[in-house]
Amino acid sequence: MRKTILIIIAILAVLGGGAGYFFTHYVVMPAKTESDGVIKYKYDQVAIQKHVGFAENDQDGNLKEISKDDPRVVEISQIALQWGRLISDRSYQTVSGVEEYGLYTKDLIDRLNKQGDAENTIGSYQTYDLIAKGSNYNVINVIIFPDGKAFAQMESDLEIVATNDPEGVSGDWGFETGEVGETHHYQYGLDLKDVDGHYMIDGVGTYQTDAIIVD
Repeated sequence: MRKTILIIIAILAVLGGGAGYFFTHYVVMPAKTESDGVIKYKYDQVAIQKHVGFAENDQDGNLKEISKDDPRVVEISQIALQWGRLISDRSYQTVSGVEEYGLYTKDLIDRLNKQGDAENTIGSYQTYDLIAKGSNYNVINVIIFPDGKAFAQMESDLEIVATNDPEGVSGDWGFETGEVGETHHYQYGLDLKDVDGHYMIDGVGTYQTDAIIVD
């Protein structure tokens, strides 16, 4: 009997965003229905095989490995890495809160504007006179779906370069002490969708995972 890894996702606040928002991680399941000649695939949250790496869901719901050199994987990986750098290398002196918005769909930008995301980001840096720098960016997984959607998982480290309130940074940002020089490891999930022939980010979240092996 095939074993499946079920990933339980705990959604946290988006880094620097204050309010936080949800992302969805979809995998096409084998079940599908047909109505008026249109096949609709059932999506469910979340069931993936262990160590996916770079994969594609075919139209029968099967994951198959694809090359890291696949043009879609290359494009998505570049977007993920660019996004990681834009949200990490920020200073209270220059932060705009929208550095990464050029990678977002209009729908996501509209959702973030309603949440006051940019203002929250600016406030989270200026409140603590915070300067942060990212490093060790790495794309872990890319999964491509047959409906123009994709999912990328990436990780990076964030270092506190300067702050006037280590205790506040520790409490709000999840650092152990918040002292200058401390580095924290983050993982992110990015939902992407094809917009006019190019992938754009349509949802973001930081998260931790617990894997359960199910017979």
